Amino acid sequence: MSTTGQPRNLTIDVARGLGMLAIVWGHNAYVHNPPGEVFRVLFSFHVPLFFCLAGAMLPTGTSVFTLLARRSQALLQPYAVVLGTLLLVGAAKQWRSGGDWAAHALASLQGMAWGTGSTLPWPPLWFLPHLLLASAATVLWLNACNRLQPGRATLPLLTTLPLLAGGWAALAHMAPNGLPWSLDLLPLSMACMLLGHAVRTRMANPNLPLPVLLCLAAAFATLHGVWDDTIDLNLRHYGQPLVATAQALLGMACVMGLAERLARLVSVAKPLAYVGRHSLAVLLFHVWIQDMTTAAVLKATQHSALAAAVSFAVACTAPLLIWALAARWTVSRRLLMPSASRPR
Repeated sequence: MSTTGQPRNLTIDVARGLGMLAIVWGHNAYVHNPPGEVFRVLFSFHVPLFFCLAGAMLPTGTSVFTLLARRSQALLQPYAVVLGTLLLVGAAKQWRSGGDWAAHALASLQGMAWGTGSTLPWPPLWFLPHLLLASAATVLWLNACNRLQPGRATLPLLTTLPLLAGGWAALAHMAPNGLPWSLDLLPLSMACMLLGHAVRTRMANPNLPLPVLLCLAAAFATLHGVWDDTIDLNLRHYGQPLVATAQALLGMACVMGLAERLARLVSVAKPLAYVGRHSLAVLLFHVWIQDMTTAAVLKATQHSALAAAVSFAVACTAPLLIWALAARWTVSRRLLMPSASRPR
């Protein structure tokens, strides 16, 4: 079972693993410093993919209070533990060096409470409080639509269009800091989650023939070749709305089609699904690990491509090792891990 209470699906887990690898590679210094073609391709679909996957796994008919009770622990507790640890470490360093440790701690607390990438020491953690907010809002929306149109997905699917339009308009006038918990991104994330929920059966079993998958990949490559737009929700960037949305949809479809095929190969599916099931661990720790490894390899070899490859591999595997070790001790397990994933 997943932490959402829904049965696990191998294609979904493999897709989540592929998406997580794309996120880690997108945060690699070799890719984003400066942002190049690989950066634009990866960022054009990987965050929308995670919102769609989250929408596909949303439990139907659940009250928003039940969902908040379950997911607050699963998402906010690791967020608070990791950032709280960074706060204590930073305050201790300030105190030892004679700095204003109290001011540092207060600024860190304010950044944690605001919860956007620009206010956090590890920017990707903005996704956790926003996912909780988006999940609750989407469940409220789905429940309201179900009262108007019981048992049908037409109304939630149609509402993705005005939500997207509202999201584009909001981003055009939004500062990079955004609103607390990235509230300004809610129309866009809800649109992705509603889409994922509406096509959840298709996402679990895409059943895309190879010629169709190749055509989708060619269309995705063509859009990038002609317009080369991308999306960076953390920085409130959404390119040309229609082009960027088409790229996101095509990229997500390609990932799902690829995930379905890889799920048939046990030797490939098993590690990818493992990364997908433990994507929270990778999200929490990959930036810090990747940056440290990149600096260490560069210092030792002065070879940027080697540093990129080694740091990517370490950033994908070391968080899983940290997670496995944390699971062995009761305190760390209770602090970091959602209750549904705690070993019995």
